Amino acid sequence: GLNPIGYSNFMDRYWLCLFWAIQTITSIGYGNIAPLTATEFAVANGLMLCAGIFWAYVIGSLVDVVAVSSKLQNEYVTRMDEANQLVKNFQDSKLPESVTGSTTGVKASKRVRRFLTNQKEHSTKNWMDDGNSLTISEEFPTLNLLSPELRRECALHLTHAYLETVPYLSSKYLSPDDQAE
Repeated sequence: GLNPIGYSNFMDRYWLCLFWAIQTITSIGYGNIAPLTATEFAVANGLMLCAGIFWAYVIGSLVDVVAVSSKLQNEYVTRMDEANQLVKNFQDSKLPESVTGSTTGVKASKRVRRFLTNQKEHSTKNWMDDGNSLTISEEFPTLNLLSPELRRECALHLTHAYLETVPYLSSKYLSPDDQAE
């Protein structure tokens, strides 16, 4: 075996010390099988270092997966909170079909929430993007995530009561599409 005592065996002593340090730091443990020669200690040191680095990579990857999924879930909850704030500010709970142009019969608030849930589940490209903001979009960032038709209907919900107070912007003179712009 290896004799680490004496000045002539200084390299053997370093291999043995390194072996002990790597075993301890990487939590591999001391086990009941140990190398005997200097070459065996060198090979064991290399293998333990590679295994330790690989294990650190695996653990880091798992932590990264958990962190990303947590970030997506937090982003989804934030977007839903913004959507709830958006629909809470709708002036009318139900607009006539002649104004919205929608024939689905489903309330816009429900459609907004369903749209965001589907967007999260299908991980669309725009999910984490903020997009460009217009005046109404700055107030309600969720509008940027919606489809054009749903965005138009939400804009009408938010502004319809105000538009009707201005004669040349009212539905008497403008179509719903013109009002939504």
